[in-house]
Amino acid sequence: MKISYIKILSFRFELLKIFKRVSKTNNALNNNKPLEHLKGKEYPIYVEGKLVRETIDKSGDFVQSGERFRAMTDNVENEEGLSQNLFLG
Repeated sequence: MKISYIKILSFRFELLKIFKRVSKTNNALNNNKPLEHLKGKEYPIYVEGKLVRETIDKSGDFVQSGERFRAMTDNVENEEGLSQNLFLG
């Protein structure tokens, strides 16, 4: 099924006309006025001492995750005999 380029353009033009007509209609919510932002109760933050933003001295970004992974793989290797017994029956 071949569709010509002109048909596609005319279809897009018709869609644009429809969207412009729809966007010009008035908003039925709140008589077309913006809604006020509801403000909730603000809770103060309690801090003792100085509140400072500093970079953390860390040599590698993935040190903690690597240690966690190695700890988990060590446990798997230790329990390898148990898992083989469970799966092989």
